[in-house]
Amino acid sequence: MASRQKAATSLSRTGHDAPITDAQEDLLNASLVARAIHRTIRATPAGWSTRIGLYGAWGSGKTSILNLLEAREIEENSIVVRLSAWSVTGEAGVLHLFYEKLRDALKRENISAPMNAEVRRIFSMAKGRVVETAKFVGKGAEVAGDPPGAP
Repeated sequence: MASRQKAATSLSRTGHDAPITDAQEDLLNASLVARAIHRTIRATPAGWSTRIGLYGAWGSGKTSILNLLEAREIEENSIVVRLSAWSVTGEAGVLHLFYEKLRDALKRENISAPMNAEVRRIFSMAKGRVVETAKFVGKGAEVAGDPPGAP
């Protein structure tokens, strides 16, 4: 009962539209979805290219699920990269933003990533030619998803 009261107090401070950031605020069992996604990520064999989509109407809890998933992954020492594709145009823009955010996350963890400069140079030159760029970037393109027309 105390956790429900804490969640209700938190909601009254942030409003009913605000995404939750803690499992104790979870009145709608979004943590079950976050846990299922977490298990899918952990069960995926190394080297596989896996994409997980989270779809739903405005206000249906997508950000809350992502917040809970992020907390779970951070607990397990995963590197979490979050970005908003709304700020960029086209596939090359999304890939560029992804690599920029990945570089920043690796820096925060003191992990050396010598390919960062090369990836940035390739994307700067590509200017929207994602298929050709993917051939140079290789494995990095698999992480972000295959561009249309890629072999």
